[in-house]
Amino acid sequence: MLDKTVIHEALMDYLHPEERYDADYSAMRRLVSAGDMGVNIPGLGNVIHLDSYLGAEDEGNSTWLVVKIEGDDSLYRITGYYDSYGGDSWRHTGSIEQVVPVEKTIIIYEAAP
Repeated sequence: MLDKTVIHEALMDYLHPEERYDADYSAMRRLVSAGDMGVNIPGLGNVIHLDSYLGAEDEGNSTWLVVKIEGDDSLYRITGYYDSYGGDSWRHTGSIEQVVPVEKTIIIYEAAP
């Protein structure tokens, strides 16, 4: 497992290339759209997107991204929020945590026919 500080710094350098408060939303989209191919992030190597909710206007503002770093068996979730006030932007809340997949069964309610 890689050191959490190394992971945090490398991901922030990728997502915040100009040390701005707002992340580079296009960098996140590139990571998501790369799928199984992943994106080479300096300091980490190939980072593969597994799951995400990136938010959008009128879809709520909570966002998260789960990634796997090739060569590391751990999964990491990066959380933030979407802010469309100044254009497309994703603001990182500083949370990068190691996560594990958990399968859950849920009940939803649909209109009767």
